[in-house]
Amino acid sequence: MGYKDATRYFNDPTEKNAQGQLVNPPPPPQPDPKLLEIQMKAEIEKLQAQADIATQQQKTQSEALLAQMRFELESKLKLAEHEMKMEEHRASMAGHVVKMATTQTKTGPDGTTEKSVDHATIDKVISALNAPKGSGKPKKKTIRNNKTGTSYTVEEHA
Repeated sequence: MGYKDATRYFNDPTEKNAQGQLVNPPPPPQPDPKLLEIQMKAEIEKLQAQADIATQQQKTQSEALLAQMRFELESKLKLAEHEMKMEEHRASMAGHVVKMATTQTKTGPDGTTEKSVDHATIDKVISALNAPKGSGKPKKKTIRNNKTGTSYTVEEHA
């Protein structure tokens, strides 16, 4: 018919180059579809496991942060409750002192008893209640800015 050279359309599978390698190697065999399916399932399981680990780590971090915040809030609450009880006790004791100061009875030289009020004791109790808590001296705290190198002192009052 009209074509005398078939090499234009077909390659010789046994033809070799100068290094002895095939010029036209056969195509690689097609991978087994079942093997591909198993590999894809394994990759999906691996990704799911990584996502589960990341989710669990985030959950653990959130729980730790929540526990820390809960501890700090409960500590502050307990401290406030303690301070409130101390103040109630202080007020109760002051009330007892005032009651004692206002219910004193004195016996006069003629043998009669009369109730008297010890104003000095009441004044001491009132001044003690109005006195500031703590040592009265403010604490000084020095704060330093490491970026600018400046520092300043702050007084903290109790």
